Amino acid sequence: MDTKELRILFVVDAIKGRNGVGAYFQDLVSHLKDQVAQVELVQPCMEEPHPCQGASIPIPGDPTQRLFFPKVRELSALVWEMKPDVIVIPGPGIFSMIGYWIAKKWGIPVCVTFQTDYNRLVELYWGKRLARLAGGFLNWVNRTLFQGSETAATICESMIAQARAAGARNPQLVGTPLARE
Repeated sequence: MDTKELRILFVVDAIKGRNGVGAYFQDLVSHLKDQVAQVELVQPCMEEPHPCQGASIPIPGDPTQRLFFPKVRELSALVWEMKPDVIVIPGPGIFSMIGYWIAKKWGIPVCVTFQTDYNRLVELYWGKRLARLAGGFLNWVNRTLFQGSETAATICESMIAQARAAGARNPQLVGTPLARE
């Protein structure tokens, strides 16, 4: 398929502009706008909530961040209207998992991105026991996403091996974009 005909939907859990993942997808979408037929980013935002953004709760262990829930009906309507050729999701999160579920339900290929070592991430917030339990759950969800996806994309060589070991088919290395300006 010619890239000028491609329609890409990114469904991201990270709050817009909040961290590396949140900013990365904003930058990537900005770069893709002139390269593809349509690109959309569904991502929670504190200042201007996305129409697919629902209620939120503080993240356990870090009350400065929030865990947002998507409005499934609105996200489904967006997918139905857009008819994306691929849905890109960044690992285990509520938005991502709902995006994955919609993609599977409607036969849309999925690309999972892999940019976080979840075992190390959960150790930052919780003690060793809870971190092991949470990390195990996140890794299980990630394996499930990898196994059901067409491809996985990551930003460094070392994570390609981790993704492959977790069941990713066809992991690919992608560059790290910079903001347009």
